[in-house]
Amino acid sequence: MNQPTATLIAAIVTAIGSTIVGTAAVLFAWRQNAKTLIQQRQMALDERLGDRRIELYLGILQILVAKSAPVTEADGLRDLLPKVVAFASEDVQQHVERFILASVASQGEKPTADHDMDLQREAVITIIRAELQPGRLQRPLAPRPRQAPE
Repeated sequence: MNQPTATLIAAIVTAIGSTIVGTAAVLFAWRQNAKTLIQQRQMALDERLGDRRIELYLGILQILVAKSAPVTEADGLRDLLPKVVAFASEDVQQHVERFILASVASQGEKPTADHDMDLQREAVITIIRAELQPGRLQRPLAPRPRQAPE
């Protein structure tokens, strides 16, 4: 093999190698960018859902802390029930439902029903206060979207 042929082969191999490395770098950057975008979207969704959850919890607390007539409390919470189902944690959903049931029972004039309603009111307030503590709302609030294949 003469010198010009060897030089030509070396140049071709270098060009092909550079193309492969460049293509691999572009594909790697694209994949990393796709993962970053998915994470950013999920973080934004978690933040929006967290904000809605906080607003909902504050609305529930306003109704319960005001200690208005039991019928008004139950009606106020019934109005919020679709939002409770959509945005509240399962613990809060269960406690709100128990409070509504206790308030319905208290309308039947049972002596223990008012006490049960007060206990349920305190349970809802306590669980919401616990969930509003710093760090509690940082966990994912929505199902994660499918990840890009690795």
